[in-house]
Amino acid sequence: MGLPSSGKTKVLESILKQKVQLKAGARIDHYLERKKNEQCLSIYELCALGSSRHDMYAWSFATKRYGAIFSILCGLIRRYPIVSKIEFEFGDQKSESVIDQHVQWLMLNIQDLLKKIKDESDKLTLIQDGVSLINVMDVGVNKALYDFLSMMLLSCGRHIRLAFFSLNRDGAKLNEKPDLPSNRYGERRDDVLVMQQRSRLAYLLHFATVGYTTKDQHEQETKNATVMIATRKSSATGSTPSLDQAKEEIIEQARSRGVDQFLKTWILIDIDDKKSITKEFGQKMEDIIKNKYEQLTIQLPLRWIFLRSLVVSLDSNETKAIILPKKYIIEMADKLMMKEDEVEDFLKTFTDFGSILYMPQYDDIKDIVIVNIWEFTQYLNKIYYPQEGEPNALNLLKYGIISESSVKKIFYKYPDKFAENFMKVLTTIGMSSKINSGRSILVDKNPLLPEVHYYLPLARIREVYAAPEEEIDYAFIEIESVNFPANVQAGISYAIMKNNDDAVLIATDYSNVSRFLFQSKSGPSITIEMIYKGSKTILRILNSSSDIDLLTSPAAVEACYKVITASCWCLQRKINTIRDLKYSFAVPCASFKNACHFLYFGRDPQFCDACLDKNNLRFCWSTAAKQCELLSKGSEARMNENKSLKFEDISSIITNKYDFDALKKALNIDESKLLISPEDDDSRKKAMMWMLLLWEGQTENPTKYSLLSTLRENGCDSIAVKLESLNSQKNDQEIVEKKKSLLEQDQFSNKKTVSVSAEIPSIDNLECLSDVQVAEKKLFLIQGDKPQLMNWEKYGLRIGVQEGSLLSSETVEAAVVALVGGQFQFPPNTVLVSAVYAVSLSKPLLKRLKLEIQHCVDLTGQPDLAQYLKFAIAPMSTPSLPYQFKLVEGGEFSSNGGYGFIERKDFCLVCILGLLIVSMTGGGGGGGGQQQQGTGSQGAGIVPAQGGNAPVPHQQPVVNPQIQGEQSQEGDQSQSQEGEQEQGGDALTVLAQQQQSGANEQTNGQQGEEGQERQEKQEQSQQQG
Repeated sequence: MGLPSSGKTKVLESILKQKVQLKAGARIDHYLERKKNEQCLSIYELCALGSSRHDMYAWSFATKRYGAIFSILCGLIRRYPIVSKIEFEFGDQKSESVIDQHVQWLMLNIQDLLKKIKDESDKLTLIQDGVSLINVMDVGVNKALYDFLSMMLLSCGRHIRLAFFSLNRDGAKLNEKPDLPSNRYGERRDDVLVMQQRSRLAYLLHFATVGYTTKDQHEQETKNATVMIATRKSSATGSTPSLDQAKEEIIEQARSRGVDQFLKTWILIDIDDKKSITKEFGQKMEDIIKNKYEQLTIQLPLRWIFLRSLVVSLDSNETKAIILPKKYIIEMADKLMMKEDEVEDFLKTFTDFGSILYMPQYDDIKDIVIVNIWEFTQYLNKIYYPQEGEPNALNLLKYGIISESSVKKIFYKYPDKFAENFMKVLTTIGMSSKINSGRSILVDKNPLLPEVHYYLPLARIREVYAAPEEEIDYAFIEIESVNFPANVQAGISYAIMKNNDDAVLIATDYSNVSRFLFQSKSGPSITIEMIYKGSKTILRILNSSSDIDLLTSPAAVEACYKVITASCWCLQRKINTIRDLKYSFAVPCASFKNACHFLYFGRDPQFCDACLDKNNLRFCWSTAAKQCELLSKGSEARMNENKSLKFEDISSIITNKYDFDALKKALNIDESKLLISPEDDDSRKKAMMWMLLLWEGQTENPTKYSLLSTLRENGCDSIAVKLESLNSQKNDQEIVEKKKSLLEQDQFSNKKTVSVSAEIPSIDNLECLSDVQVAEKKLFLIQGDKPQLMNWEKYGLRIGVQEGSLLSSETVEAAVVALVGGQFQFPPNTVLVSAVYAVSLSKPLLKRLKLEIQHCVDLTGQPDLAQYLKFAIAPMSTPSLPYQFKLVEGGEFSSNGGYGFIERKDFCLVCILGLLIVSMTGGGGGGGGQQQQGTGSQGAGIVPAQGGNAPVPHQQPVVNPQIQGEQSQEGDQSQSQEGEQEQGGDALTVLAQQQQSGANEQTNGQQGEEGQERQEKQEQSQQQG
């Protein structure tokens, strides 16, 4: 494989012409062109005669039937070394069985070959030593091949990968898109449609690693896996970078993607110099092949060789077979005394070799076998590149649509079932979308005939649609992987059309757009289109966002849900075939260019104010994503740490404070393997360590993310939080990587380059907190000199960064912890009306941060109550508990947003308190005692604030219509709490019945006689009130 015009075909054929010696009069071009198609796939079928016992090989073409003739001849010579005594007898009776006919055909060809070489003792000796079959595949620039090739290489383990690039053409432009010369690639519009979504370097790494999954990590498995071939022309003019320069850039990118282990072998060739091709390429490749020969040689039974020759020779209307039912191959094998399990081994072995393609991992095609890969790719080429004037060409080239009857006409030499199986392969591997009726397709607003049709988006050759840059009211899928599918439109389209009877495909002639109409019974019809842009696919509702009925219609959310579900279904099918595939769903941010808000299952996105204030379609997508359970199974891998689990990760979370039985169940630990009993604190720690190590050993891919997911899904949240907050980086580079990962977690992932210094991570500054209960921890990155807003509305907090808070090249880490319990002491006559937050920075800012904290006091219609709300702070580091809070001046409270605002430069514990106003005859004030928020016998829980998300005490302030400083009448004080809440008023009065039970209660373990006496006095005071 390789980049366009890199000279790979010239190099391959040049070395074959040198290595393969033909007799006088024989034309080597005849053999080279037997299975050659420079616009698609070329296969050179070779034999290496000889064995590893001799340092000598003779190269030959594999004659006919994939080397079966040479292989059978090898067996005969080994049995009868004196070839002159080998005689062939053929009966006069005509053979009727397929097997007998094929045996006779083979023997005639072997007899003919033997006559030609019986006097060539050296060649006979080499054949006697052994025959190695070698397929050389040359992949051309072809949009139909990329997805098919990834599936084939995934199944073909016995191959050596060559990735070509030109130092002259590509070396200085590795980060630019490939250049496809129009004089060579323009006829099929490949010059503007193929390989235009990513850089040269991205395609090189894709070629070098496609088909290798994350299981292929070990050096032995990757040895000689990919050979990087750099070509150059000594005759070329202009500056050309050296191989070392290009290699350094490629290796650096490969290392950052975790695939540099596949790029161990590099070769430089001057394609203007035949000696360079012979020495630098020919000799080195022969050495690599010999090494591979020694590693992976397997002995094939002769009946396997015969069966391989037979299955491709089965005629169908005088045409060699391309796809056969597995059942038929089993029937043929049975006549060769092969049992079904041996047939399975036969199919897997020849697939591993790249001679056939058997994919039992897919239920839909596990019962068929591609027995002629080259012919299959030629028909693939015919479908995706129809000739102008062909009956099926118009709709296929313009809209990517072809009817099943038209497909059958292409395969007119074959039975109808063959065409169905061919298209089933394409549909299964995500290259085509099957649509059961043409009535579900609109072409120029008219439905097609009611027969099966296929949608092949890649077949279109019209213009590429470019969405306006200023348009941001859409959702998008972003795919991240060193490998990538050529185009996800077909796979997603198939999932949409297969699972939704109300969906209609609207034909569009843009080559990168797919459009669907969802005909809802409960609301207006919704039109959604996908715009493919390489790693990003835009999902756009075409109905007007100014239609308020649309924004509130369940039909819009339902349509978005169907598209997201189909996208997840398609991408999750590719996770096991594409290395480290990660994907995410998001909507663009209205506040910052190139920023976004990620969409999640089961929770609301963290929209900024600009996105919340506008009537837009983001809410349709976010609501739909929240309902899509499939979204939880793969997409968040992109936003979470997915590195290999390290020993220090495990050792750093060991504690004696955990639920032993719950952890054992979560990690699926076998009781018989648990050798340690949790009898005391020390043994509990050892038991936890042992269980984690057992889990790591029994898990196929034990990453930090997989452990986090396991812990969260099984109720071990406290351990998960500790694991998530670990900072095990050992050097500056690892700290940079962590910051990049954390930046992806934040919904504002500005993609500009910044320098990151190795400050003390801000999360470490919060380790001094003790005896507190943590609801959640969060890390944000503050980058550059631009204003930023960091949303954590799930826990009732927003942080605003002013312009000029940092230099343009600086980055600072902000750590925030939401606390739902702890030993807190508040000023007298106050009550907590928000969560308590701990905020820390890794480095001071030049300007103050703006903290926006959600509270549980409803100020709607009564803004004067804001004067009774105050911010309070306490130092995070204290010599003794409890944490002593004091009121601070400043801050504002919005009358309609439920948030308080304050600017801070020095950080600590911070919260919002409400002032308690009590009558002169009433009981004692509120906050003089300590609070264990949300725990203990207090009975407090966590409730949303005004329908929001902030964790607050389960106690709502009660409003009493008295003026501050005036005495309340006894009758007013005796009103029920419920009545006071309903009545409302203009002063904040928190009555004892709701508040004092929590505000003055002692922390667990501190309720001695003194505490009990104080509580009794408080209860008496409440009764008097």
